[in-house]
Amino acid sequence: MGPAPTGPGSDEGMGPAPTGPDSDSKPSGLPVKALVIAAVAVVVLVVGGVVGWKALSGSAGSAAVGDCLAGENKDEIKPVKCDDPAARHKVVGKLKDKTEADLDAASKGDNPCSAYPTAESAFWEGEKGGKGYILCLEPVKK
Repeated sequence: MGPAPTGPGSDEGMGPAPTGPDSDSKPSGLPVKALVIAAVAVVVLVVGGVVGWKALSGSAGSAAVGDCLAGENKDEIKPVKCDDPAARHKVVGKLKDKTEADLDAASKGDNPCSAYPTAESAFWEGEKGGKGYILCLEPVKK
């Protein structure tokens, strides 16, 4: 065999393969990790925002025993101060993990609020077909 070819098209005198941003090497993975962290942060903020909004929005779900409510139906009912002229009901009991059917049973004589003798009405809130809670309500004394 003769000497190795030199000149254009040969590897002689070319030096090591280039490295750096323009090379064909794999990325370090840092941008992917940053994107995953950012995506997780967005999900946490959205979920936290929804939970916070529900807690602070004045939905009946944020009512606790002793709180008062204004309104007469599910679209109107919201927590208010008990001295508010709009206050109509006071929460005397809150029953968790109840279905809408549990509340409907009251019309058949099985009152879920029977443990609260001053309760004259009840309000259910939850996911349709799922579980929620029942608020046992007494009228606000004015």
